[in-house]
Amino acid sequence: MKNSITSLLLLCCALSRAQSSGISNQSIQVQGGTTIFYNQLSLRYESQTIYSLNENHHFKIAASAGLFNLSFSSTTKGYLFTLQPTYLLGDGKHHLEVSFGAAIYYHTKLEKGGISYLGALPCGFVGYRYQNPENRFLLKIGTGGLDILQAGFGIRL
Repeated sequence: MKNSITSLLLLCCALSRAQSSGISNQSIQVQGGTTIFYNQLSLRYESQTIYSLNENHHFKIAASAGLFNLSFSSTTKGYLFTLQPTYLLGDGKHHLEVSFGAAIYYHTKLEKGGISYLGALPCGFVGYRYQNPENRFLLKIGTGGLDILQAGFGIRL
């Protein structure tokens, strides 16, 4: 597990070093999501803009690591890791954020037998993002993946 987290951090550092001077800054975000039977909390790194069509269209790469809890017919707890290309549409403070990628779930505890296993699912996010260009704070809310509601906040580095 420590190797996975270390690898994710190294990937984030490599992505930030590989970026040319983009229009938007990279950011660190804390985000959570929920449905009736699924909850997750993660720390997300978002790269600088890697491609921009113009002032209103930005493409970035995001990676996150976090914890999840699934309680439906059994209780499953574990870790999740995601990698998502992200598209931002808008200028000024208000943006539409769309991302789609892959999530790796490491399940650490099942009720029956304590089985551990890996699973992969598509993941995504569609929502509103408030990001004032004059300061570092950002706020977002939307839906995606297994979550009916996702919300997050962060700072631009």
